[in-house]
Amino acid sequence: MTGRDLERMEQRARELAVFCDGLATGGFEAFARRGRVAADDVLRLAGELLAERSARVAIQEQRDEAVRVLANHADAAIFARRR
Repeated sequence: MTGRDLERMEQRARELAVFCDGLATGGFEAFARRGRVAADDVLRLAGELLAERSARVAIQEQRDEAVRVLANHADAAIFARRR
């Protein structure tokens, strides 16, 4: 799922919440309540997905830095042995 997909999903959930306000106004409170629950669930899960993605990116950056440091140390050790 791309960032754009996530944005669209959040936008649709917000639109559903607005639609549910109209349902409630029209006397369909039970349907509106169910729709709001679904919209809230989608928004909550989208937030969790974004947080998970951010954490994964941070971990990947840490891993990449550790690999660079390790490679530099390995290069230095190889160079030192050649002397």
